[in-house]
Amino acid sequence: MSHELRTPFSSFYGLLDILSGTELNSGQREIVQTAKQSCELLLKIIDSILDYSKLEASALKLEFSPFAVEDIIADCMELLLPMAAKKLDLSFNIEPDVPAWVKSDYARIRQVLMNLIGNAVKFTARGSVTVTCAADTHLPSPPGEIQLKFTIQDTGIGLTSTDVDQLFVPFQQADNSSTRRFGGTGLGLSISRQLVKLMGGAIGVQSEVGVGSMFYFTIPVKLHDSEESRAALADLEKYKGVLMLPIATSVLVISQSSATVSLLSTMLSGLLVTSVSSIDDARRILQDRVSNPPLDFVILDSQSEHRADELARFLHGVAGDPFKDTKLIHIYTPTTDSLSGHTTLTDTPGVIRMTKPPRRTRLLQMLAIIKHPEVHPVTTPVAPTKDDSLLHRTLFGNVLIAEDNPVAQNLLIKQLERFDLHVIATSNGEEALAEWEAHDPGYFSVALFDHHMPICDGVEACKRLRVLENKRRVPKTLPIVALSADCQESTKQLCLSAGMNAFLSKPLRKSDLISLLSAFGTSPMTESSEKSLDSVMLPDRDQNVKPTD
Repeated sequence: MSHELRTPFSSFYGLLDILSGTELNSGQREIVQTAKQSCELLLKIIDSILDYSKLEASALKLEFSPFAVEDIIADCMELLLPMAAKKLDLSFNIEPDVPAWVKSDYARIRQVLMNLIGNAVKFTARGSVTVTCAADTHLPSPPGEIQLKFTIQDTGIGLTSTDVDQLFVPFQQADNSSTRRFGGTGLGLSISRQLVKLMGGAIGVQSEVGVGSMFYFTIPVKLHDSEESRAALADLEKYKGVLMLPIATSVLVISQSSATVSLLSTMLSGLLVTSVSSIDDARRILQDRVSNPPLDFVILDSQSEHRADELARFLHGVAGDPFKDTKLIHIYTPTTDSLSGHTTLTDTPGVIRMTKPPRRTRLLQMLAIIKHPEVHPVTTPVAPTKDDSLLHRTLFGNVLIAEDNPVAQNLLIKQLERFDLHVIATSNGEEALAEWEAHDPGYFSVALFDHHMPICDGVEACKRLRVLENKRRVPKTLPIVALSADCQESTKQLCLSAGMNAFLSKPLRKSDLISLLSAFGTSPMTESSEKSLDSVMLPDRDQNVKPTD
């Protein structure tokens, strides 16, 4: 059902995406943008109804995989940052008793978190939204398992007892007027409750009108220990060790948010951390530190670049230049859909900007690299770019596609030809294999195969092509990307286990396509790029859409 519903929708969305890249006047561009936003809303509704139908039919299966607890929370926070820009303080806190890595259904836990955090952001006009994860020791757990409790607290509009009774009822919202004001189907919380129940947990809410709400859910997870998790923890300890040399790194945190101060204090535990709530207080402390041991970093939590630049000028203007080596880290909430967790150098000397909330490993790594560049030599961090011109300069070659739907095939051709690529299109796996055999090895730089096709589908075509490559002893294998409107984790794993190198869910977004093509931007693919294909994995479709409520 997912494939049948999403395939025609994907073509419609993709054609709008192409149209938005053409020359339009302001009125036309606004119409196209509104149509795209309406498509994204419709996609959320389709996905919610599909999930609800599976849950009602007991057809939804959990798929377990290991993940870092910080990553699942930070992933959700970063996706919701543009919604909270300039009005909310978003932060999270992971208690010390929470294991760094666990094993559970990452996608479904993230779906619940996205719904709960998204609702908190949506219904909170000002103030804060804080996510906390702790081990729930009140609930018994068998050996090798632990109960994790996620709490989402906001300073939003709050709920009455009558509202709370309706919250988890399908197609209902606490206040019918909220549907008109904020949109949504009223399925998000019902789905969240059923998902938590399916995972063996419980969900609840406490709320007060005009004060805010606290949603929470508890689920059992398995403890996880592997080379990957041990390596991640070793990296963390390595950065912490570097920051203790030759003496503990000193950090001054400036933030009006107690949640942000708590988050940074936890992340920087073991270092010499001082916190103040204003720049004026910081100036007084800095004046008193002139003759003290050097201050390594100042972390400023502010939405104002002007305030950050002003503080940097103050640091470098103190008589005797005692803070000449002090670096200013300006953390802020981005106001656009820019990527999070990245650092950028600014025109103001000594100022580095970083989106919030930061991840612990990234923050410690950045501080360690800045303080001891001889230990961790790196290039200057720069912001990622989505400039199409960069893609034109780096990508060349021929692309083989297999897509049975004529509209979807035509759309894919148009999307690829926008980048001056030569496209050879086929309608099934048999035709795609015939085209591959008709050309010299290395002729195609990348192949895009639809998962569902008649005669020979994408999975079967990939398996057969890998056999042919082995028989011919081709020096470089062809990168194959799976395309599918069926975005279940099991579908992705089926494609990857067949020998495909990456998976893209429909509708294809321009940014995802650019990332993919850039990753395979040389022809033919080198052995080194083949070994690093894990970095090519693109976000699942639900990472790119906002939550339902």
